[in-house]
Amino acid sequence: VYKRQINAEYGGKKMDEFVPKKQFAAVVNGVHTEFIITSFTDELLIIVTQIGKIGTLLRATKELSVVGTTTYHVETLLGKRGEAVLEIYGRRMIELLDSQNCEKTLILGVSLVKEDPTTFKTIVGLIMENRIW
Repeated sequence: VYKRQINAEYGGKKMDEFVPKKQFAAVVNGVHTEFIITSFTDELLIIVTQIGKIGTLLRATKELSVVGTTTYHVETLLGKRGEAVLEIYGRRMIELLDSQNCEKTLILGVSLVKEDPTTFKTIVGLIMENRIW
């Protein structure tokens, strides 16, 4: 197998400098948890994993109606469908983005061992502490 590392540059900058990203890990309720946050022009990608895989991939969006009411939509792109807990994660995160005046679509990858309320609050808190949008 041939592997080659690509160090592409554009205008003196490495290509990975154009897309803001943050990667970190924390112990959440006794479980090692990895986070990747990447901010694209119109989308925010957040991966949270306790097993080293992306798991279920969700898309969360905000829609403003003609009468001025806000509606949030969460859909499963890949993985477990109909998981209420994961949809709550997506819904809460898009609401937080909206409260921060972030208009981006959220792509959220979640793979957790523990899906209890304490884990949820801790994960959301860590994402907000490390936001890059």
